Amino acid sequence: MENAMELLYEATQHENNYIGKGSFAKVYNIPSMAEYVLRVERNVDKSVFFKYPVTEVKDEFPGYNFGQKVADNNHGITILKKVHGWFLGFANPPEKDDPKKFLPEHAEKVLDQIKEISAFPLTSYENLAKKLQVINQSPNLMLDFANSNNILVDSRNKEFNPLDLSERAQIAELKDIVHDKTEIISLLANACSHIGVYDRLDTDKQRQLIDYTTIVINKCKKAASNTNLKDSQLPAYEKFKRLNDYCIRVIPKDCQLHTRYKAFEDMYRGCFEGQ
Repeated sequence: MENAMELLYEATQHENNYIGKGSFAKVYNIPSMAEYVLRVERNVDKSVFFKYPVTEVKDEFPGYNFGQKVADNNHGITILKKVHGWFLGFANPPEKDDPKKFLPEHAEKVLDQIKEISAFPLTSYENLAKKLQVINQSPNLMLDFANSNNILVDSRNKEFNPLDLSERAQIAELKDIVHDKTEIISLLANACSHIGVYDRLDTDKQRQLIDYTTIVINKCKKAASNTNLKDSQLPAYEKFKRLNDYCIRVIPKDCQLHTRYKAFEDMYRGCFEGQ
């Protein structure tokens, strides 16, 4: 196992293995393990790799690939199934919370993404809804629904692939969450960064963003209905409020997730009225 941990540590030392990062961890390719990736929490240093070896974890979703863990050292180092596709949203979303780093070119990239997925057939959205139903059955895992980069898009097969599932026990504020169309819309439309995207586009592209996003929202709602994905007892705003409370407690940072989602919902009021 010492050799295995050395292999994992070495993977973090080469820039070409680096995939991206979120608020809590960085992710790396593992050269000799093509179907898996390495997730390392930000507070982990070299000593943790050699003091706490990873051990196998039972797969809660056999037959599915949600980027779930297959091994864990319970000290911030996990091996996950590798999910294929390109990241929705931003590769490093926390950086876009800094207005100086959130550039028009980033906004245009999101517009292009939403344009592409708006053309996906309804079955693509229905398949994602079915995947959320599977995740809902887990007593231990939930989907992080604030950052769109927790969805990978397979353009060839027109599939949406969730990844980076979170431990319910670690997010006490949402331990009983049931995922519904809120999560599908949030992830596919980049809801929490949507107003920032809109503000950085010219007038013509702003209109395009609204048109394509409206298509995406309506397909999300239709997919949820067609697959009988039940509505959660928690309203969308409350879900984001609780997730924001978690961020304040853990990061600690007030990410304003609930107010950012509310601004998105207000922007597309016509799509949400009558729900």
